[in-house]
Amino acid sequence: MHRLPLLFTILAMLTPSLFAADAVEGEWLKDDKSARIKVKVSSKGELLGLISHVKDPKRTHDTNNPDASKRNRKLIGLVILRGFTKKGNMWEGGTVYDSATGKTYKGKIWVENGKLMMRGYVGVSLIGRTASWTKYK
Repeated sequence: MHRLPLLFTILAMLTPSLFAADAVEGEWLKDDKSARIKVKVSSKGELLGLISHVKDPKRTHDTNNPDASKRNRKLIGLVILRGFTKKGNMWEGGTVYDSATGKTYKGKIWVENGKLMMRGYVGVSLIGRTASWTKYK
């Protein structure tokens, strides 16, 4: 009977960490400061990122998309990160859409020193570029 309060205390201490949001979730400012991206984990456990703000007020649509039928899509709300699944401390297996060029890349995402690190590449990860996004407050 004396162990019951101890058990509740231990459970109360562990519960917040079990349900804590992933460090990758939130709103991030791209490294070139051209846009903010809202990153969240879906109910299926997939990482998604969508454009929540664009700095240039003239840039409202996905005009650089190679698919002409998609050039009328609004940038705000456009999903640019999709299909990522968590493996350890990293999110892998997804794609990154670059609305500035209209190109889609494979990617890896992780958080390092409070920054969202995203590696986009074609083919193998060795040939690519890593971007560092800052948490937007």
